[in-house]
Amino acid sequence: PASAATMVASNLTVSPAILDFGFQIVLPPDGVASKPKSITLSVAKNQPQPVTIESIAASDPVQFIVQSNSCTVIQPGVPCPVPIVFQPSGLRKRSAILLITSNASNDNGVQNVTLVGHGKQGTLSINPRSLSFPVANVGALPTSSKSVTLTNKNAVQLSIHGVSSSNPGVFPIIDGCPGVLQPGAKCTISASFMADRNGA
Repeated sequence: PASAATMVASNLTVSPAILDFGFQIVLPPDGVASKPKSITLSVAKNQPQPVTIESIAASDPVQFIVQSNSCTVIQPGVPCPVPIVFQPSGLRKRSAILLITSNASNDNGVQNVTLVGHGKQGTLSINPRSLSFPVANVGALPTSSKSVTLTNKNAVQLSIHGVSSSNPGVFPIIDGCPGVLQPGAKCTISASFMADRNGA
């Protein structure tokens, strides 16, 4: 759409044309917010008039968040940064268009910047990855338990939908983990061994 305001004779420059935020950790639907990256609005010193910015809006304002800025009137020779934060809500490539509407004479007063970011799957730290139990008599009481520690090293909370043993009659477990593990938090699962036959 063309700008509704009266056009001025000056041109507005917007750079860069593409703003790439790279990879950010996400545990859908929650993602880690990136550090702000900025586009720059400028009017050349030799232009006759300042340019009024009417709106700055992303086509996906949930994942690409335009931060507070003072870019309302761009004076010739005085560039103005517009910080933007990327916070993915899903995996893989995410993209949006940032529209800058003004009363500048170029491009009918509407310019755009391509916003790109990638959601990278967060991980759950499990330590140790295996447990080995000593030889036990068939039918004896469970051995002393051994522990596995889960750590959420992501900057967003992690949901644990369930913890189970694929062979609970032989390797019973005690789940000490909450349904939601906060960033930096740890929890412990205990397992023991009950021999039901000879051999491994």
